[in-house]
Amino acid sequence: MLTFLILNLLDCITTYIGITNGLSEGNILLVYLFDINIWLGLGVKMILAIIIALVINKKYFKSLNIAFAIIVVWNILLILVR
Repeated sequence: MLTFLILNLLDCITTYIGITNGLSEGNILLVYLFDINIWLGLGVKMILAIIIALVINKKYFKSLNIAFAIIVVWNILLILVR
């Protein structure tokens, strides 16, 4: 669970860096919140991650960790290419 939360925090950090450098949010469920206020979007993103971490079965964390690690690497690549 800790790894999942750390990866989500890294996702938030890289998302913030990307958005402040001209990139856009890729999550269509949160893009509206980011248009209103970046901090609102990041806050909701982290709250959802915490809720997911508290309610999902432990056997799914490995898959989620892999998915979020890929997302963080993708964010970093987009920032570097920008």
